[in-house]
Amino acid sequence: MAVTAQTVDRDHLALLREAVGSDGLTEIIRAFLAELPGLEADILAAADARDLTALRAALHTFEGAASNVGLSACIACCERVRTEAAEHGPPDPSILREDLEAVARDAVGELEASVSTVHSPIGSIA
Repeated sequence: MAVTAQTVDRDHLALLREAVGSDGLTEIIRAFLAELPGLEADILAAADARDLTALRAALHTFEGAASNVGLSACIACCERVRTEAAEHGPPDPSILREDLEAVARDAVGELEASVSTVHSPIGSIA
């Protein structure tokens, strides 16, 4: 899967930090990271079951959570999977698993880096 979207929207994170403060942003990011495995599991379970309705619902939930923390690449992945599923049916679970893992790995790396730098005096996540 070729993802062209930027992984994390740093402007979104900066605005979020401005709105909720550094501690609030850290809490939001940590909550998303804790929720991520379950979100991925729901998507994969729906694909495994070839259940298009459940897949759309799981993608919607994942996309909403990803948008809260500015994960542009995850949002783009959900949109792509939803479009392909509407046209061709649920995707092959093994390919979807690889796609999700690749996008999530990049996103988690950037979010974890953001958590570690969010308290810096110069605000390096912006």
